[in-house]
Amino acid sequence: MEWRETVDAVVLHPVTQCQGCGASLTEVAVLEYELRQVHELPSLSLQVIEHQAEVKYCEHCQTLNRGKFPSDVTNVVQYGSNLKGLMVYLMEAQLLPFERTRELLKDLLGCQVSEGTLCNTRTTCAQQLEPIEAQIKDAIEQAAVGHFDETGLRVNSKLWWLHVACTSGLTYYFVHANAAQQRWTKWIFCQTLRARVFMMVGRAMPAMVVRIAYAMPIICANSDLLLNATNNLGLRR
Repeated sequence: MEWRETVDAVVLHPVTQCQGCGASLTEVAVLEYELRQVHELPSLSLQVIEHQAEVKYCEHCQTLNRGKFPSDVTNVVQYGSNLKGLMVYLMEAQLLPFERTRELLKDLLGCQVSEGTLCNTRTTCAQQLEPIEAQIKDAIEQAAVGHFDETGLRVNSKLWWLHVACTSGLTYYFVHANAAQQRWTKWIFCQTLRARVFMMVGRAMPAMVVRIAYAMPIICANSDLLLNATNNLGLRR
C-alpha cells in the first residue's frame, strides 16, 4: 500500500481533556495532527436509481410528449449495467459457477439473482462483443503467421477442448467437443483463417484453412514465444 495525498474521508479524533491533570483542552489550539491512513472497503449495498421521464401536454397542437429513458433502461424494474458487468466478471474472469455467483451477490449485496438472469446477462454480453470478435477474426485471418493449440476441459462432466488461435498481438479462444485434428477439418462455421501455422511442438505446418466457432478477446500470453519461433523459422513478415 502507498500513502495517498488525496483521501475519501477524514475521521477526527479530538483531544478534549489533559491526560496529566484533567484540565479542559476544548478551546486550546491544535499543535499538529498525527496521521494514519486505512485502505478500507466501503459498505456494500445496491443503489436503487429511479428514472423519471416527464410527460407534457402541448396546448398548441394537443400532442402528448414523453421524455426518453436511457437506451439501457427498458423495464419497470431491472438490474443496472454495472451490476450486470460484475455478474459477467465473476462468471467469466473468476470462473465462478452460477450457484456461487448467486451466493456471492446475495451475501455481499443482498441481491437475489436467478440463474436465468445470469445466463441472459452473459448471452447479452457475448452479443455485444460480436463486433470485437469479428475484428479479431479478421486480424488473425490477415496474419502471415498463426499459432494454434488446445487443451482438454470438462463441460457437464464430459471432455471438451479449449482451442486457441493467435498472432503476436491477438488471441482467440473457443471451446468445442472435438480435438484439434478433427476440429480443423470440419466445414461448419462461416469464418475461415488462412495463415502459416506454428504449433507449440515447434514445427512449421503448411498453410491450412481453419473454422472458428466462438471467441473472447484477450491479449496473447505466448506472444514472445511466437515471435521468437517465427524469427527462427524465417517466417517473420
